[in-house]
Amino acid sequence: MSFAILTPVYNGSRYLPELIESVRVQDYSHFEHIIINDGSNDGGATVHVLERYPHLHWKSQRNVGEYATFNKLLTETDADIVTFICADDLYPTNTVLSNVARHFLSNPELDAVIGKTGRLAQTDGGWYVFYPDLPACLSKRLIRYSVGLQHCSIFVRRRLIERKGLYFDHSFKMCGDWDWIIRLLAATRNIMFVNDVCAYWRLHRNQTSRVGQTGLSEARRVCDSYGTNFRLHRAIHSATNYIGMMSAAYALGRQKGISALMRVVGTHVRRTIAGIVHPEN
Repeated sequence: MSFAILTPVYNGSRYLPELIESVRVQDYSHFEHIIINDGSNDGGATVHVLERYPHLHWKSQRNVGEYATFNKLLTETDADIVTFICADDLYPTNTVLSNVARHFLSNPELDAVIGKTGRLAQTDGGWYVFYPDLPACLSKRLIRYSVGLQHCSIFVRRRLIERKGLYFDHSFKMCGDWDWIIRLLAATRNIMFVNDVCAYWRLHRNQTSRVGQTGLSEARRVCDSYGTNFRLHRAIHSATNYIGMMSAAYALGRQKGISALMRVVGTHVRRTIAGIVHPEN
């Protein structure tokens, strides 16, 4: 069983090496890591990183956006299983692919395996990980209302994508992954939700998902497309944000003590009030 790890990158030289290394050291040998440089304008810094890794399959293109690049990446592979992970994210251990492969091999009818996603956050010069998503049994039922599953921890049979036309809608700028996950869950019942942590999603200031108005507009569009009440979406989103805030505070408090816990609570409360904590989700 072969895997393709598919990565779009735009001006990603800062974090890209960590992702590449986290893929390269996987203990499962039947995989390829395919990267498309989506028109980076960072003076060649991203290309310089890519040139340091001869095992990669990569190319550059003019900038077309993340979701169009996801679709282009799918045309670059004939692997059995595909997964999408962005340039600032990474795999937490070297056994991610072997664990996922074991699930597919023991269940030949599976179309997808979906794992947990940790959030990798930084404060006071150090990193900590927290897990804000609801349990899978709730996330999959609430997916039309709020994003509780992350594409970097989703592994899908390529044949399902081709058969069902599960490509990304590149007219989205921010909510295309949410739309794609909704359609994926509707396309098949042969999905296994596992408790394995399959990826870390890095939180940092430059993420496009922190830009407010475009995200809100696209979230309304997703709600309209799937018959979801937008106000209910916002209410559920606010509740899950609060759960995420407390999860982050607990993780940091355990690591650095009560004063750090209070600081992160204060920071998240201020950001929530300002409406800039993932407003599109």
